[in-house]
Amino acid sequence: MDVMIFLVRALSSKIYENDINKLFDRHAVEAYHEAQNSPFWDSRAIQELPPFDEIRARKVLGLVCLSINRETLRDELSTIFFRKIGFVLQRYILKGDTKEYYEIHLEEMRKQINELPQRVLDYVLILLDGNGVEREKTVNYVYTLLKYWDQEGDVFQTLSENAKIESLQLLEEYFPQKKYTNYYDLMNILCKEKHIDKAHIGAFQYFFTSEKISTEEYVTQISIKKADLRQLFAIAVQKKLPKEVMPFFVLSGIESLIVAKSYDKLRNNFLKSDLELVEAKHQVQHNNEAKWKRENELLKQENKRLQERIKFLEGEQNSWNKEEIKTRDETIFILEQLLEKKVNELDQPSNLDMEEEVNTPEEVVLEGLKIAIVGGYPKLNLDLKKEIPDLAVFTTIDRLNKSLQQFDYVFLLTSYASHAMKMKLDSLKVDYFYLASMTTQRIIQELKENINRMNVN
Repeated sequence: MDVMIFLVRALSSKIYENDINKLFDRHAVEAYHEAQNSPFWDSRAIQELPPFDEIRARKVLGLVCLSINRETLRDELSTIFFRKIGFVLQRYILKGDTKEYYEIHLEEMRKQINELPQRVLDYVLILLDGNGVEREKTVNYVYTLLKYWDQEGDVFQTLSENAKIESLQLLEEYFPQKKYTNYYDLMNILCKEKHIDKAHIGAFQYFFTSEKISTEEYVTQISIKKADLRQLFAIAVQKKLPKEVMPFFVLSGIESLIVAKSYDKLRNNFLKSDLELVEAKHQVQHNNEAKWKRENELLKQENKRLQERIKFLEGEQNSWNKEEIKTRDETIFILEQLLEKKVNELDQPSNLDMEEEVNTPEEVVLEGLKIAIVGGYPKLNLDLKKEIPDLAVFTTIDRLNKSLQQFDYVFLLTSYASHAMKMKLDSLKVDYFYLASMTTQRIIQELKENINRMNVN
């Protein structure tokens, strides 16, 4: 039984971070290439770890592979490992004491075991080889983990023929075109055909919304394949989910799939940016110190941005609590108020600085003018309509059409409109003007200035 992967996972734990990084820096290039050539490079045992631990595991993998033919490096890894596990536990592993000693210190040894991180404990149980623990249970546990890491995970292929047919029928029921088309088609099926209340959908999306994660936007950056959908419904059939639960399972399944694939994409970029530092060492050696520092700083900044996104995506989905969930509309309303307040606070100093430099435009009478605004959000648009009673507001792409050509003036709120909206206006050949301001009063002022300027011309 090859237990190398257990050592790799153990040393990837946070408690070994500083020691492993220092050791890896001394052997970076060789260790990195050894790791890439190892059969464990693509092991699920490494890939399932959190991003920072996965990076560390790949570094440890290289060091462990390199140590096979380097006794000094092997001794260094052994010293690093044993330094963190407790003196009594070390003596149990080395088996150099008497039976009486082990009987006297059994409780102390178990206490030290219970204080270890799980991945370190897994390897310690193997090293104990029955000394103070049940050997048969340890062997079964180890084989269970190895089997889990080797499994393919294709649930659909494990089903009976009838079950496969049932899962494919469910797929076609929820995805008539037998493929994922877009997020809005799925929402229509869930709301209109499966009669899910939009408020319930909002509850499922609460934490995404509160963290400013838009799954309908994220899904445009990843690919949901037919095989993914097939696995989704295969799990439903395998677990014998009730019919009334199915719509919610599909909703949460697709939401989870979008986030998981987005997370995996970010994780891969993060791993690449970190591990490729090793391959770049040969080139960096020929650069001067100043240039190296500039390049390294850019990489750190990029890593920092990725870390912030990964921090949310990692495990956040499992933290939902129904009693604490508010409706989506309530959350958006609160966020809009905070945004409006913050923008006003930021805008006030700017207005004071510019007060003496900006001339007051001629008063523009908006009554009777057909004005359309593209973009915005509910509270802002409501406030604008109070100032411009006849104002027409377009907040979604599907409402944009040639009827906009009938308006006297069309304005695009650049701070609250997507690039897709701008492209739709361009395709309709509608004459429009930009409004860059963010608050109600500043938008009204900028709008009047634009109309006044056009009238003068």
